[in-house]
Amino acid sequence: RASLALGALDAVLAYGLPALLPATALASDPALAAALASNAHLLALALLVHAACASLEGTMLALRDAPTLSAFYTADALLVCLAFAALAAAAAPLTAIWTAFLAYQLLRLAQFALRVAALAARRPPQQQQQQHPFITVKPSLAF
Repeated sequence: RASLALGALDAVLAYGLPALLPATALASDPALAAALASNAHLLALALLVHAACASLEGTMLALRDAPTLSAFYTADALLVCLAFAALAAAAAPLTAIWTAFLAYQLLRLAQFALRVAALAARRPPQQQQQQHPFITVKPSLAF
């Protein structure tokens, strides 16, 4: 929950600060500052989704699923590098770049959420509410 609260705060700041600050606080070039401000909503959404991803990553580590998490990291890093290289080669606008970053975060969210759900579904009922010194794994997976 703390991760999601921090992500929500990050999202609000990312969306709100460009409107509150003078354009020169973001960039010395007015055109770049305007482009950053017009894409703040994409950054805000990406930050919010990233916070949910971080919570699910922690759950995967707590469930001792680091090998799968590592495989996701490897595949996703390759995919996002290829996507950004294609965007750079096409001289894509900033909106396309931030949209690709948001899509990357949404992909990670889907991967992690499905994996955590699959792991929880495979756990015997008596282990699903087992207490751990730092975490409680519950079958609800509410985050």
